[in-house]
Amino acid sequence: KEDANWGVERGGGGGGSFVGVPTMGLRDGDVGRNVTFLQQLLEDTGYLNADDAGVAYQYGVLDTVTSDAVSSFTVENDVFATADGNTVNYDIWAALCEKVEEEG
Repeated sequence: KEDANWGVERGGGGGGSFVGVPTMGLRDGDVGRNVTFLQQLLEDTGYLNADDAGVAYQYGVLDTVTSDAVSSFTVENDVFATADGNTVNYDIWAALCEKVEEEG
């Protein structure tokens, strides 16, 4: 699942997000640049930090540590995965991108 299906920039005209929102769902165990981007968003929002308690995640792999970070983000931000079995869906991608913009 290396190739992303990237969404268009959110918003239009005079504002909106400048972070491209991926439209591709991710599942536990997926690998590649989409997972790396997810991990970067989670790091940028403070939900994933390799320095916390010596917990390391596998770079570019949607491993347990990354999945747990997604779960924490979704619970704290009232965003949830759909019933399609994806760990990360468009709503989660969009919320993460929006959070990065807010904190940026």
